Amino acid sequence: MSSLEQLLIGIFIFVVGGFGLFGNVSILYGTLTNSHLHTKCGILIGIASGNDIINILSEMINAITSSFNIQVSRLTCLYMMGLYIVTIEFEVFLMFSIAIDRLICLVFPLRYLALNTFYYVLFFVVFSFIPGVILIILNLIEKSNNPVEFCNPVEAQGGINVYIWNLSTQITNLAIIIIYIILFILLKRKMNCQDSRTDSSLSQYIVVIRTIIVMALTFCCTWCAAHSMVSISLFGNISKETSILLGALGVIPAMLCYSVNYFIFFTRSSEYRRIFKRQLALICPCLKGKALVDGNTQIITITRKKLTKNHKSDLNK
Repeated sequence: MSSLEQLLIGIFIFVVGGFGLFGNVSILYGTLTNSHLHTKCGILIGIASGNDIINILSEMINAITSSFNIQVSRLTCLYMMGLYIVTIEFEVFLMFSIAIDRLICLVFPLRYLALNTFYYVLFFVVFSFIPGVILIILNLIEKSNNPVEFCNPVEAQGGINVYIWNLSTQITNLAIIIIYIILFILLKRKMNCQDSRTDSSLSQYIVVIRTIIVMALTFCCTWCAAHSMVSISLFGNISKETSILLGALGVIPAMLCYSVNYFIFFTRSSEYRRIFKRQLALICPCLKGKALVDGNTQIITITRKKLTKNHKSDLNK
């Protein structure tokens, strides 16, 4: 890979990564400081943002070390990329876990509410963490230790392990899409046969699931694009130089995947948007008035809804 290509990829990583770090820190801080986000799904989203911070920093560090053009062995590259390989596997299976969470919430709402939040979240965190650890162990057992020209998660993995990693990721992405299709069908059925007792809770669920679906589809599209490049580099009849370039270019959709959630939540979720505006008001005081107006408007809207509901209840009596 030429120096110009490395430079352009490096610039992209730091520009997009800068926005991504700001966004994910905002989501993580918002989750920690707002008790109404301490739901099962809200905590999983906060954990995903924390994981994205690690992924972005890993790519930034990798961009700096790669600029020195120092050839290392595969095992040395694996030690350098070990944490990153674990966290990108964690990302995939955590997104799968969030999809399962939404399915359980829709199909078994009462049981879902009764589940202990701490143990529920812990189960999905451990579940998401295990595949990455297994992958690292398999790569440590692998005996091949060839020189690596451009250290990245693809080159760090030896033998059949890189194929297992790529295939398992693609299968998990497909499973996520299938789960959300099932969710969409079940949600349509519930909406068609809902009554006044389920109207409020179902409406809240719909608001949340619309944002989550956009986040999940964005993740799947960018992650599929990244792993499609990896697949071409692994299975395509191309030169070694082109294969290395494709493996390196896979970072472009991956960085977009790590960095866009803030902007999705800002545009799609009024709840997160209010939190983000308050955060921005702390950074830039000139936005404080706007944040207060939005907050007061929300309070007035909620109050009006409650008054209307109480008025209707009185009329029914």
